[in-house]
Amino acid sequence: MCELACSLEKASEFNPRKSLIKVTLVGMPEIPVPLLLDTCDYCQGDPECVKFCAPEALLWKEMKEAPVRPPVSRAKDIAEAWFASVNR
Repeated sequence: MCELACSLEKASEFNPRKSLIKVTLVGMPEIPVPLLLDTCDYCQGDPECVKFCAPEALLWKEMKEAPVRPPVSRAKDIAEAWFASVNR
């Protein structure tokens, strides 16, 4: 849903390929990991993806500067670290 909301906002069409957020499934069991592309501008402080993603899959808070975003290729590492932290 977040990919569709983003593509509608940014490209005026429902097309996940035009979304600036990519949800990658990694690991077993598969864990959906949403990652923002470097070109994401957070919808000028009111991100559409946050409004439509699964509850608390994405959260928005005001920041002084944008966080460093890992490359989409690191999705597996990110998901595995998260999975390990919740299964302690």
